[in-house]
Amino acid sequence: MTSPLGAIGWERLQGTILHEHWRMEFRRRYFTRLPQLQRSLDSFLRFCNHGWPHHGCRTRGRTPAALFLEAKEE
Repeated sequence: MTSPLGAIGWERLQGTILHEHWRMEFRRRYFTRLPQLQRSLDSFLRFCNHGWPHHGCRTRGRTPAALFLEAKEE
């Protein structure tokens, strides 16, 4: 069982994926196969983790990938 705060984080991520990705992507494209959906989601998550600066109290304008690499170097 995860903590309520952990669940909030996952719910927020799912909401971001829904609002920032799927709703716009389904307007642009008609998906006929599961691999198309997976490639689209993978592309969005790559952008979200490497190209989209996050402005939370822990990230302070950095990307999640940058934070991970900084922690890994320490």
